[in-house]
Amino acid sequence: MEIHPEWFQAAKVSCCRDYPYINEILWQLEVHQRPGLNTMAADDQFRMYYDPNLNWAPKEAGTVIFHECLHVLLQHGDRARVHNATAYIEAPDPIPETWPRDQNGNPLIISLWNIAGDLAINTKLANYPHPKDRMIYPKMYSFKDDLTAEEYYELLLKKNPPKQQIRVDCGSCADGNKRDYEKPGPGRLSKTEQDMVRKVTAEAVAKYAGDTPGGLKEWAESILNPKIPWTRILARILSQSMEKVAGQQDYSYSRPNRHS
Repeated sequence: MEIHPEWFQAAKVSCCRDYPYINEILWQLEVHQRPGLNTMAADDQFRMYYDPNLNWAPKEAGTVIFHECLHVLLQHGDRARVHNATAYIEAPDPIPETWPRDQNGNPLIISLWNIAGDLAINTKLANYPHPKDRMIYPKMYSFKDDLTAEEYYELLLKKNPPKQQIRVDCGSCADGNKRDYEKPGPGRLSKTEQDMVRKVTAEAVAKYAGDTPGGLKEWAESILNPKIPWTRILARILSQSMEKVAGQQDYSYSRPNRHS
């Protein structure tokens, strides 16, 4: 069993207090240390990874934990596969200091869908405590707030994101692409158990009297009172979002080699 540093344990407690409606998923996530990762991330099997040397303030780290939980709850990895959202962007030369890297310091290839999911989640997190220069917001890209990941992805396909502002890599929970640092195989929760965690969390969100960031109220309604398949609820603009946009775009649709 891994022994987690005091700052991370304090961050989980802070997350529970600040965002009590996600306690179910928070305590169901397997947590693994990845020294040198320099961030927090999660996979699509209810597993979280973090660099134990970050030593972030509890409230700031709690917001990042909350952010990763939302990627898992909102099934951003599954939605990326549904839409075949494979466009990505590579590091420029010279590489900005803020560019995400792997445990060995190598620059990562960043999925546009990861960025889109982050923008959808962070649209209401600007006033919440968070580590400096670690989160991106729609206004940084001159986009409107409160859009879906699908809508932000379509906008990103049409407009190259400023590479100096790319700071994200959230793991396969965000785009469905397995990272080298992630554990292989399924997690300890079955698909049925994962769905149950989402349902219990949706019930907690629906009962919560205060404001919830990231469109969680709408998500909870879609889980508790589904009227049409979730793939259609979560993909209002599928017919347009997958179109290739003509012009000079600095991205590719081919699946990147994660070992390059």
